[in-house]
Amino acid sequence: MNKTVFVLSFLSICLALGVTLFGLNAIKQPSGSGIWTHEQQRALAGKLKGAGLTLEAVKEYEDYLRTAPLDKKQLANLSYTIGKMYMEEGQYEKALSLFYRVEIADPDTDLKTELGLKIINCLERTGKYNAAEYALNKRTSSQDEKKEKTGQVAAIIGDEKIYVEDVTSSFDAMPEWMRKQVSTKEGKAEYFKKVCG
Repeated sequence: MNKTVFVLSFLSICLALGVTLFGLNAIKQPSGSGIWTHEQQRALAGKLKGAGLTLEAVKEYEDYLRTAPLDKKQLANLSYTIGKMYMEEGQYEKALSLFYRVEIADPDTDLKTELGLKIINCLERTGKYNAAEYALNKRTSSQDEKKEKTGQVAAIIGDEKIYVEDVTSSFDAMPEWMRKQVSTKEGKAEYFKKVCG
């Protein structure tokens, strides 16, 4: 009798797990499968956002971003929207990634000014102050300078050029305690001498 009860209990548990897994799989149909459309995916994300469930909305928008056939302008606009939502949640690194995606997907976006400000804000919030300063300078320099230069050269050693962007990114990669040591103009000059040998 114990053996029969054990077998029946085991089969019941297996059946319950199977039904549960099948049910969860049926709910999460991939977009474009005929049951759940891209438009429905986007509508769901919009409803979640409207309800104040920002991170859940982000997940749905990102699924839509991965699966929907978007042109470069749509990709850029949606990436910008998701980036703003990440900023609202204080996830600045994820936001920055999406803002850079906008720049790459649609370099001539109508959102250039707002995008530049958001990129600089995210860099500052993540402690990348030198990269923020570089981004600000890059965005505020004249169009003629941008056409003539591919980057400002900080030093030339032999045939190798060291660009300001390389130096600022090495500052940003430093641990906080080291960054404090080279935060002054003199400290940066000393660090630059050591790097350029």
